[in-house]
Amino acid sequence: QTINDCSKVIDFQVEWCPPMLDKLRKVDRCLRVLENVTLQNEENNMYLLTYREGVIVDTLIRLFKVCDSELTRYPVYSMADKESVGFVIKECLIAILKVLINLTHDFNNKSFGSAMMGGRQGVVEATLHILLQTPDHVPDEQKFDIIVLALILLINFVEHSDTNRKLLIEANAPSDPDALFEMTQPVSGVSALVRLFYQQEELARTEERKTDAILDGEQKPQASSQEEFYEETVAMLLQKAGRNMEHTLVAAYIALLLGYLVMDNKEFELFIRKHLPSGNFNVMLTVLQKFFNFMTLTSAAGSGSSRGIKATEMVIKYLSESDKMLQQT
Repeated sequence: QTINDCSKVIDFQVEWCPPMLDKLRKVDRCLRVLENVTLQNEENNMYLLTYREGVIVDTLIRLFKVCDSELTRYPVYSMADKESVGFVIKECLIAILKVLINLTHDFNNKSFGSAMMGGRQGVVEATLHILLQTPDHVPDEQKFDIIVLALILLINFVEHSDTNRKLLIEANAPSDPDALFEMTQPVSGVSALVRLFYQQEELARTEERKTDAILDGEQKPQASSQEEFYEETVAMLLQKAGRNMEHTLVAAYIALLLGYLVMDNKEFELFIRKHLPSGNFNVMLTVLQKFFNFMTLTSAAGSGSSRGIKATEMVIKYLSESDKMLQQT
């Protein structure tokens, strides 16, 4: 109720005066509570989704689109910035993303939340915008988080919903802000996703080569002692491995998303293949296998999700068999 009351005055034409920012901060605090009570909790999720005919869904989606739009106007580039308009909007947007992810989580291979939200006007397009352009308006330290949250939400939308898959297939990517006054053809969301996949996959391979160079002794850090040399080498390896894993994770999530889109739909499969440089899923399968191995390893170490492992394995199997069938024909 607090979220509904505070957000009534927040719209696309809002002037961010101090009282308005206080309301958004209050919404943010309430959302953090909601995030905790909706995390993998089917009963709480259903209560919120059905409360007063889904009023919280309407409110969250409106705020979601407003924060997405406003962050473009009020970018924030420093983690030290805790007071600006952009900071308050950014924090609220991240909180909304996390709650929407919880509410679209599936239980027993069904997701009432994703079916309910995915079809709301502009939601898929706003999520694509957050994935593809919002990272340009936040600090470097939060770009990865924003990208992953947006990808998880899109995956939740399409994992069990044919209707949402069609919406994403038909969606256009956000227009290039640097080409607003040029006559350009709309770019499909799938095309933008494929481009981002190959960009992240290439960045992952670049970081991997840098790591190999360190191990081969091609990039020796300046150190005053052998001990410092080893310490600095380990630090560099961890830094490179972290960057490599971030790019690999983003590429893997995109591959999962595209994998769900083609599942049991030859029309969508052909559409996506047309956007792949090689026309096959070889590169995506390589990335997904790395992701699968990583999750299996972390699961064996006591963390990670067996559900995520099974879902990834299913997509790998489907894409592999699709490529084999194509080769046979």
